Amino acid sequence: MTSTDCDANVLIDSWAGERYDNLTLPLTTSITIGFVSNAWFNSLYIGGGGGWSIVNRLNLGLRPDGYINTSPVTNTLPVVFVPVNTRTVHIVQMADNDATDILKCRWSNSASTTNYNREDECDGVCSGLPASTVLFQSNCTLVFTLPITSLYYACALQIEDYYDSSSATPMSSVPIQFLFYAYTPSASACATRPAIIGARPNRGMSVNFLLS
Repeated sequence: MTSTDCDANVLIDSWAGERYDNLTLPLTTSITIGFVSNAWFNSLYIGGGGGWSIVNRLNLGLRPDGYINTSPVTNTLPVVFVPVNTRTVHIVQMADNDATDILKCRWSNSASTTNYNREDECDGVCSGLPASTVLFQSNCTLVFTLPITSLYYACALQIEDYYDSSSATPMSSVPIQFLFYAYTPSASACATRPAIIGARPNRGMSVNFLLS
C-alpha cells in the first residue's frame, strides 16, 4: 500500500489524500469495491447526519476487442461554491484511455438489487440535489438552482464506460461524490461573469515543439 499525506484546506475545512494498493487478480475478475460508514455532517440540504457509501466496479474481463478494459477517470474539487438562487451549469469531467468507449454518467442510487454494482451506492446522499436538477448523461452536465444559502448539497454520480452505442451494460463503474455550497453574493459583487472579449490573434494557430 502506498498513501500520501493528507493536505488540509482550512478555508473549506477539508482534508485530501490518496492511497494506492497493488493487488494480483485473475484476468476474469469482476468485483465491487466499496466503503461504507457514517456520518455526513449536519449542514447538508439532504442527508445531514446520515450514513455514506461509495462503490466502484472493477472489471478485468476481456473486452469484445480482446483487450483488458481501462476504467474511466474523473476528478473534481471537494467543494464547489455556487451563488444561491442562480441557475448553474456544472460539467463533471470524464475521460477514458480506451478512446472509442461511450462514457455516460448517472445518479448513484440505493437500488442494490437492480443497479450495476448491486450495492447501495450513496446511502444518505442519494438525490442530494434539488429535485429539479437535470443531469445530461452523455457529457455529465448538471443544470440546477440551489434554493437555500449557507448549506452544502451533496452530488453522488457513477461514471460508466460502454463498449459501443449498442451496449446495454457498462464495463465498469467509477463513483464521484462532492459538494456544492450555496452562498449569498455580497452587495458589491459583480453581476457579470468573467468572459474573454476582443480579438484573439493566436486562436487556431499551429504550435511546434520538440519532445526528447
